[in-house]
Amino acid sequence: MGREKPNLISLFFGLWTRRRTRNERTKAEAIHSLSANGLVSVKQIAWLGYQLSKTFSVVDLFSIFHPVLVLFLMLCSAIYYYYFLFINNET
Repeated sequence: MGREKPNLISLFFGLWTRRRTRNERTKAEAIHSLSANGLVSVKQIAWLGYQLSKTFSVVDLFSIFHPVLVLFLMLCSAIYYYYFLFINNET
């Protein structure tokens, strides 16, 4: 019995796990595997955008930073607010 080949999702996140069907994976397992393998850095960027948007107005941010960076931080802020504060509290 050799090692089982990883599926595409496992390769993407750097995991070498056995294959599972959708029924076997729970929501908590999926969130844990994502947060353990790279989503933490996304959470940190989103947290930074969220804190900057709370501290400064959008006009201040446009005058300090490049407009594309401000739009990126606003997107990160929305991700942080929606996913990490709203959805994570439901689980």
